Amino acid sequence: MTRDEMVTAAQLYYNEPSTSSAIATADWQAFNTTIYQEVCRDCRAYPVNSTQALAQAQRTYMIPVAFAGIRRGGVYHAIQGQLKGPLNLEEVSGQTTTWRSLSGTPSHWYFADEVVTVASVTNWAIGIFPTPDAIHNLILSGWGIPAALTASVSPSIPTAHHDTIVWGMCFMAAVRDMDRTGRNAPKLTFFRDEYVARKQALLQHMIDFGMEGWPLAPVNTPKKEGAR
Repeated sequence: MTRDEMVTAAQLYYNEPSTSSAIATADWQAFNTTIYQEVCRDCRAYPVNSTQALAQAQRTYMIPVAFAGIRRGGVYHAIQGQLKGPLNLEEVSGQTTTWRSLSGTPSHWYFADEVVTVASVTNWAIGIFPTPDAIHNLILSGWGIPAALTASVSPSIPTAHHDTIVWGMCFMAAVRDMDRTGRNAPKLTFFRDEYVARKQALLQHMIDFGMEGWPLAPVNTPKKEGAR
């Protein structure tokens, strides 16, 4: 389904006229953006890859802000191949106590708790060990958060799971109704439970197809009724 088709479907599921002053078409479009990005983040449904140039003597690198997680085996060096990791700092120190100053061809990686020789900090960082002694490429593979959909564009998740977004849009509409009237609790519960069940099914689908790894952000837990 395209974005506009999902908006139409959500309006039908929710039984809210598109001319409603409470939930306008623009609101449904905003719900679509929020839920699409949430589903891709929480369910690992939007694979992404990135190539960064390794700088000689630079040990840590920022993960692109579009990344929401790193896949298992998803850190590669152009020469060495797949890097082993993530190690914790104790494990890195177990390789050698002088690891911070040791240079060579990288063989391991870790999530960095400090950022070295990076101009700005906007996201998670990874460190590589040993520190590169030459300029090569670092390739990251994971899942990410896509841009908002436009009217005629379909989401980049399996077609059978497009309804997950529609049910999430209905859940957001029910939350809006609760905020406005303080009623419709059964409706909110129904759409929330259906949305959560579909998200769990999609996450399992992606894990079954190899999308295991390390999330960079916590899973979003939908609000319960009364949590306004």
